[in-house]
Amino acid sequence: MIWHWISTTGLRRTRPLPAGSVPAESQALDAIDEKLATMSRDGAEFNAELWTDAALKSSPHWQQLRTLATAALDAFGWAVDAPPANLTRGG
Repeated sequence: MIWHWISTTGLRRTRPLPAGSVPAESQALDAIDEKLATMSRDGAEFNAELWTDAALKSSPHWQQLRTLATAALDAFGWAVDAPPANLTRGG
């Protein structure tokens, strides 16, 4: 998920953000990291049911993550677009 996106865009959290990045960009990515950490195994909000297709569509946790992702896109000045069809399950 986010790690794949981060690695393909070069924004690896194991090294500093690219030169010219602003605190809002870093904070937006940190918020996503923190939310995923709480939802993941050993996290405070972990529940195996969160990782089902049904939960992706209906869970408030995933809605919050989508909101955080939208804020990250906005922080970077990137458009909020649907992913290309070849990156979705139906494509």
